[in-house]
Amino acid sequence: MADHNLYASYKRDQRYLVCWLVQTSNRIIISQQDESLTINTSGQTTISGLVAMSSLIAKHNTTIPAIVFRLLESIIADRAQAHMIFEKLARSDPDPDLEKSNTSHRHFINMLKQTFEVLGGLAWRSGEEAGQRPDDEETIEEVIFSNKFSALDIGAVIDEDSEEEVELPKASAARRRQTNRSGKGKKSSGKGKKGKSTKKHRAPAAPQISLEDLPLESYKIVDDFNSGAGENGTGLLTDYLMDVYTIFRNILVLRSSIQEKWTEVAYDDLNSAVAGAVSNVAIATIKKMQSSIFVEYPGNDSFDAILNAMTRGSPEKLRNNFRVDMWASGPGGQAARQVHNTYLDIEEHFLIYSYKDLCDFVTDFQLNRTGKPTKRMQAEIGNWNPKLNLANATKEERIQWRRAYTINWLYDLVNVFSSAVVKRNTLNGEGHDLSQVDWSSAGRWHAHRRLFGLNEFAGFVSSLAWQKPGTLIKSKILPHHVFQLQCIVDSWTVSRGWSLSFLHGHVLRPSSHNFIPRRDLDLILVRDRALTGFLQAEPVLKQMLERDGIRRGNPELHGARCAILKQIGDEFDDWLGQIKYASGLDTIPTSRFSNTNANGLYEYSPFQCGVGLLEALELNYLIGTYIWDQLPEPTMLIHLHNMVVKKGHLKTPVELWLAIGQIFSKAMFPTGTAPTSKFAQAFQSLSRNVQNKCSTARTMKLQTSKNAADIPGLLDPKSNVLFKSKPYVHLLHQAEWDPDRISDEEIPLDTFTCMLRLSQLKMKKDGLAGRMVLADPESPLFQRAKGRGYTEEFIAKLSSANPWQGDAAAEHESETENIIRNIQRADPERFKGVVTGDQEMRKKNAPGGSMDPEEMMQLCGWDVYNSVCGDTPVLGLSFPFVTFSIYVWFEMLEEELKELRNPVYVDAYEDPNFRGDQRTRLVMLALEAQDEECMKVIAELFEKCRCGFGENTFWDKIETCDERTERMNRTRKEEEPGCVVM
Repeated sequence: MADHNLYASYKRDQRYLVCWLVQTSNRIIISQQDESLTINTSGQTTISGLVAMSSLIAKHNTTIPAIVFRLLESIIADRAQAHMIFEKLARSDPDPDLEKSNTSHRHFINMLKQTFEVLGGLAWRSGEEAGQRPDDEETIEEVIFSNKFSALDIGAVIDEDSEEEVELPKASAARRRQTNRSGKGKKSSGKGKKGKSTKKHRAPAAPQISLEDLPLESYKIVDDFNSGAGENGTGLLTDYLMDVYTIFRNILVLRSSIQEKWTEVAYDDLNSAVAGAVSNVAIATIKKMQSSIFVEYPGNDSFDAILNAMTRGSPEKLRNNFRVDMWASGPGGQAARQVHNTYLDIEEHFLIYSYKDLCDFVTDFQLNRTGKPTKRMQAEIGNWNPKLNLANATKEERIQWRRAYTINWLYDLVNVFSSAVVKRNTLNGEGHDLSQVDWSSAGRWHAHRRLFGLNEFAGFVSSLAWQKPGTLIKSKILPHHVFQLQCIVDSWTVSRGWSLSFLHGHVLRPSSHNFIPRRDLDLILVRDRALTGFLQAEPVLKQMLERDGIRRGNPELHGARCAILKQIGDEFDDWLGQIKYASGLDTIPTSRFSNTNANGLYEYSPFQCGVGLLEALELNYLIGTYIWDQLPEPTMLIHLHNMVVKKGHLKTPVELWLAIGQIFSKAMFPTGTAPTSKFAQAFQSLSRNVQNKCSTARTMKLQTSKNAADIPGLLDPKSNVLFKSKPYVHLLHQAEWDPDRISDEEIPLDTFTCMLRLSQLKMKKDGLAGRMVLADPESPLFQRAKGRGYTEEFIAKLSSANPWQGDAAAEHESETENIIRNIQRADPERFKGVVTGDQEMRKKNAPGGSMDPEEMMQLCGWDVYNSVCGDTPVLGLSFPFVTFSIYVWFEMLEEELKELRNPVYVDAYEDPNFRGDQRTRLVMLALEAQDEECMKVIAELFEKCRCGFGENTFWDKIETCDERTERMNRTRKEEEPGCVVM
């Protein structure tokens, strides 16, 4: 149940705590026949019930795990911090509901503290501070869920002859209108009292009260007080405000990080596909947070709802409520001093401008429903100048400039995305009701490519824009929609030198004059360069495959592969980097950027270029491995290269073929490792493996083709025979950009994300050996890692080095606490009870430690960087061009061997009785016979056609992670602030 989402941390802690209390209390009731308390078997308990259960547990001298005390401390710290913030809000903007909620919340915190004390928390704390209590070695799950009763029976103990009713307890404020009542029950009316029988039995429990299958999400603390006395659940508002505060905090932090990534793209040559992937991960993080709000507070998860909750409906009244301070620690333990502070620009940091622009665009689009702005809007957003000098503009001018850009860009987005349906209406007269069209990826129009990388967002905006005038839309706009629009807009503004800083507000610098948004995207298209570009390599490979089919006597042999290649090439040509606006799309209005650049949807959007490039790279990999899985030539060439290298005929391996052999070793070699001898046997073993799986593979491909909604679905590696491995980006895409959703069975072992997971595997101390060993050595992740050669000792070292758990976490926490203490000394009243998000996060006791969303996003960014343009840039490899080169190499080999009348060639190609594939026979004989002349020709041909891996990628230059880190450290002019308190 590990959850790396900081947003849900305090709720998760509460649920673990309630779960433990309910389970423990029920065990006491059953084992002690204690009738003093009725436990709520729905998994929910009131705050007063929390104290009652704690008293029951303490009365029976139950041993309290230290982890339970830590959970309580964490919950109290979270709520105390939130309470302090909300009290400040109430002082600046008096609101009866908020004041009532604060009073309720204060009582809630006091009751939690009372629970802590009842369980013996003060004694535990003093013992821990004195170093007398060891840390728990058990995880939360083991403490809470161990020794569960297989059939938990919590019925009250009653007399056999009694006619008492057995009543279910109170569940929550929402369920109080039901007829259930708490307590031991009442005697039936109209009957006399009966003497107590000595024979007792338990009343049978209703099926629904078993805790066996109750999910953790059902365990909640339900507030049952009003100013400490009532029972109207006003604390629910406080919980909602805490959630809203946390989601906005993460929006601020993630937006700042995303701006930094796009700044790197514009000013430091970061590949835009990497920034696009990192942006997608950040957007998915916000989406996951809002999903939690939807579960907890249905109908209150829209951006409008959380914005009103955050600002109390009046952003202008809260300008002095959100301040960022920077403190510098004093030398020699002296009190810290404040070196800078600033108030947040509420409209800017809370995405109010982007939200308003989105709403105004939709409202304006609905008025005409023609794809053209109204006259009023046209007057506002017309004559937009992409080259405006933002440094010389006023703040109001910059905001208006950005607003005009946003609305113009949204018009182009919707017009292009909806063009397939509009065309059917205008040219074919099909009469589709655009307000009823399913624009999502599940709709019938998903197969019609219009955009790369932004189809989901474009579908959402289109679904709002095409509604009839006056349609209410605010409840449908969710936080991640506004955040995504903000990321799109920011990618453009930062390239023009305008960014946002917590400490410095609006930051202006000279625009990046040498940067064009299509810089990296053009390298994969390369309409005017060498054959490494997809659009150049695709037709020549298609011609080569057609010629190969003729050579083998079957001109249609590669027909399906050529068709998919052509379709991808056509979509790249029509919709990637240069949409049909540039050449004329007559069925829809002209581009809103026609006065400056009709291709403005891409030319003025680094975000669109980045996410479009990312999807194109993914398709490039999928079509490449799809073809390699069906054609023997790539695998045969790697086997020949390996033989001449191992036999010493080729002194230095060819970088390209060596790298491909290593990257796809599991697909190309039967044992997953290049053989050093018995080369023919290795190739034969691989061939038999392919033949054995062919029938199953054909069935899977047929099923995949029937179920696939688009080309990525059709090319899914899971239906391949050999090339089944999925790149990290493809796994992220399938996981909807949530790295936590990638399974342990699929996550690539060479990623930082996988190393993090390995470091989070639970370790225990082996009493005999005196060393740390894995608690579960049979875990799928470790079994995979073990196959790669990782040992338990290696995992133990990873665990100890993980800054989110173990000794490293304790050391970091100690350093952070020292900083906070220094700050608190400078202004003790102001920072009383403050626990920073960083310190709070690292105190969480979730299994495997925790990592905040920004850190997880950065970690994913490095993994994407590696696979796109870094250490192992497999996504950047031009698969069509490399495949074409492989076929050219074999033709050259055959020509030279034929001219020499080499016996291996003669046996393979001139045997009249042989009916199989001659090229495969040639390779088999070369590996088996190891003819000296043949091996010499092969080695000389490899030497003649020597090429590097980087030369066969789309990029002009490959830069490893270490090289980029070192370069960025040299050029970075400002260091990160030591401590920032928000």
